[in-house]
Amino acid sequence: MFLTDFNFDDNEAKVVSSVEERRDKERLAYVPKMCQTEKDFDGDANGRKATADLLFYRKKFDKSIEIYDELLDDKGVKGATIRRDIMESKARALCALGSYCDALEVAETILTSTPDHDDFRIVALALKIDILTEQQKSENTPVTARKLMVSLMRVLSMHPNLSSYWILLAKEYRATSPEYTLACLLLAKQFGSHIMEFGVGDMIQQLKCEHPGLDVGEDTIPARTLDVSLPPDSNGCQQSQDHKGNEDFTDLGR
Repeated sequence: MFLTDFNFDDNEAKVVSSVEERRDKERLAYVPKMCQTEKDFDGDANGRKATADLLFYRKKFDKSIEIYDELLDDKGVKGATIRRDIMESKARALCALGSYCDALEVAETILTSTPDHDDFRIVALALKIDILTEQQKSENTPVTARKLMVSLMRVLSMHPNLSSYWILLAKEYRATSPEYTLACLLLAKQFGSHIMEFGVGDMIQQLKCEHPGLDVGEDTIPARTLDVSLPPDSNGCQQSQDHKGNEDFTDLGR
């Protein structure tokens, strides 16, 4: 059998070529929409959310929170994903204003409402860790430090490959336990990569210089040796009645 025995049809190739040419022309003609003010967005839920986000990035946090609250009160905004996104944005705006208790309350609502899956819980805990980290910068109390450590441990128990969180946990242990600090740094190094080094090697070297002869045994596992139980009010803040429905995210993950 020779190649000349086949009857090749060029129609399909011509169709593909014409589609690619049309797409190339569309790319050349495309002009991105530049949003100069909040009035450039549409009035639907996505447009209002984008407006609030623009205000957030311009550090107009009070105005952004007003829109986030309006969206959360809007019965037409039913999607679990967008409602969770709105609540996280509100929590971050509250955190930026220094309203850490309110921000933690929103984060806790997301956490307790999230589906029973590690991926969703890790995202919610990551928000809580960010808020607690900012709170600790201005309110460095043992209670805040403990909550931050517990949240870090909860994430690492589900996903130990997060080197940056091992480093954060090591910083929390630094003042009280050089052994646990070293254990966390060694785990950060173990789960790290050549792409994101984080300077763990230098941290370990500095710690060993400060504490000659420092070593850790196989049983030195911070997540197993610290009592992570907390009082029922895990945030230590007065609870509010705003937007506390646990049903908001029940359709996530389906």
